[in-house]
Amino acid sequence: MRRGVSLVELLLAVALLVAMLVPVFGSLRTGIQGTERVSEESIAANHATALLERLSQIPYRKLPEIPKDTPETALAAFVAIPGALPPGPPHPVFARFVSVDQVTRRTEDPADPANSECGNLKRIRVAVRWRPDYLGQKSERTLVFQVLVTDDKEVF
Repeated sequence: MRRGVSLVELLLAVALLVAMLVPVFGSLRTGIQGTERVSEESIAANHATALLERLSQIPYRKLPEIPKDTPETALAAFVAIPGALPPGPPHPVFARFVSVDQVTRRTEDPADPANSECGNLKRIRVAVRWRPDYLGQKSERTLVFQVLVTDDKEVF
């Protein structure tokens, strides 16, 4: 009698191999999606902090209040950003939105109950929105950065 591998044994071995590899390939796909997510979030964070840093350089008194979710392309109507290049075409994936609002105010009267112990503070908020490729662009992601700026006067 000759010893060999029958067709049934070969098919069974291939089926076991496939059954073991399916979860491995699934985890690879999950890992790739996670890497894409982190990469997109890093790019979005860089876009947000770049604009946030430029807006933070504007002196407090010249920093106007900007309504919530104002598109970056409309910023020129409110303020000239130091070191800003003329606005170019919007980024094809990431859209930046800005708002500036007064958080606290200081009055000239130290006895005024509306006076803030923190002085004059404005909040600059930059939101970056995009539709991730790894989700098939079916849902929108938003990353928000905020910073407080002050007029640098001493508090009473």
